[in-house]
Amino acid sequence: MTTRRFKVSSLRIANARIHDGVNWIASCDVWIDGGRISLSPIAGAPRIYDAKGLVLSPGFIDVHNMSRGPWQMVDRPGANLLSQGVTSVVTGNCGMSGPFSDAEAIRDHIIQIQSGKWAVNVLPLLGHGSLVTALGSHPDVLAVLESALLAGIGGVSFGLMYEPELSLDPSRFEDVASLIGSFDGVLAIHMRSEGREAPDSVAEAAAFRDKCRVTLLHAKACGPSPHAGFASIRRLLAQNGAHPLIVTEYPYVSTNTHLRALASLDEGQDPTTLDIERIESVGLHRLARRGWEGVTLSSNVPDSLVGLSIAELARNDSRRPAQKYLELIAAFPQARALYHDVTELSMLWDLLDNEPHCIPASDGYISKRLDVDDSEHPRNFGAISSCVQRYSGSWELLGSVLRKVTSLPAAHYRIPSRGRIVDGYIADLTLIDPEQVRAVATYEQPRRLASGVVGVWLGGNLAWDGTSVLGSLGEGLRSANEGLEV
Repeated sequence: MTTRRFKVSSLRIANARIHDGVNWIASCDVWIDGGRISLSPIAGAPRIYDAKGLVLSPGFIDVHNMSRGPWQMVDRPGANLLSQGVTSVVTGNCGMSGPFSDAEAIRDHIIQIQSGKWAVNVLPLLGHGSLVTALGSHPDVLAVLESALLAGIGGVSFGLMYEPELSLDPSRFEDVASLIGSFDGVLAIHMRSEGREAPDSVAEAAAFRDKCRVTLLHAKACGPSPHAGFASIRRLLAQNGAHPLIVTEYPYVSTNTHLRALASLDEGQDPTTLDIERIESVGLHRLARRGWEGVTLSSNVPDSLVGLSIAELARNDSRRPAQKYLELIAAFPQARALYHDVTELSMLWDLLDNEPHCIPASDGYISKRLDVDDSEHPRNFGAISSCVQRYSGSWELLGSVLRKVTSLPAAHYRIPSRGRIVDGYIADLTLIDPEQVRAVATYEQPRRLASGVVGVWLGGNLAWDGTSVLGSLGEGLRSANEGLEV
């Protein structure tokens, strides 16, 4: 099919098979008029896009984006997201946003996001860990959060695996969750442990459903025996709570994060204060199937070290792995690492296949230009498309995953006028060729663009034409004051 470039005020998308975000609907054309959707013919003579053989759906929503603030969004084309059909992201996850110096900086952060133009639409959360680092006082954190919720942020995120939240009094989390619930907001949680303690950590996170909406981020169990953790996730999803529980997954068995996270080392903390024996007994290397051999440096270190494991570097210097780890953290505080083979792919797919409230999400970023982008993990370029690809052979299964990346997150995060193909909704739309959707990024080549998305519209303007980004057409989003019905 020949790609057409449309940036016009009115457009008729003809002959597509349409999923409205909830169901497949009877054949009809979709009109875009003034940036809004119409299911009835509009006046005048709009341009026509013949979408025969293609599927039109609402724009996809990636609820687990790790962009911490405008500095990680400005001048980023976001081809990794648009090529997967993503039109909106939720940022500030895992307890991390900012960094902030004071309450005024937090207010400026929200204003900049909500008033900016980005590669895709952005709904910000505030990272509770970053607020604690900036403000310290629990009453001050609550006061700033209340102002932010009034301003329309989507909610708050916890990073219970990381400092400073790892060591906080749990009563502080209860207060935050109650405040979020009073605004019908979302609490997005990185659980405390993904290892042997995963069942308890899942239960701890799910218990917040008594107070507010909860998203359990990349809910997985890791280590040699992950079965109990996954069974716990399944049980909790089957239970009813006072508020909805959503879990997210990306279908990859390896993960990547800051090297300091291996020992729950807070940013700026002196690594010499850590005990080597404790690192050996509780460090995240235990989750990798090959231990220290499975932890390889990925970025923010000299090129000569990229791809080398902690175990190999320790052998080269006649050090214990934990000793070498501390030396690396001291020399390269921002180092990142890949943690290989930490879970089982079949169990991840089991959740995505069978749980209606388990949705695919990337745990990634808005990408830079491809010639300078430094993404290290294929999830950033393929998490959403890999799921669409898996289910594209069945209309029923494809419809299920389209619901999970459109209307379900729009309702959960209370994003008004998006996530559905409905008269009057904003024309954020994704057009795919289901037979051609492919996630092709790998650990060896993590920055390869997905294929099969032939058009993405943001506010009625074409943002992705199947090969190229056509401009920064996204905007800052605000949550609604009341939940949306789906």
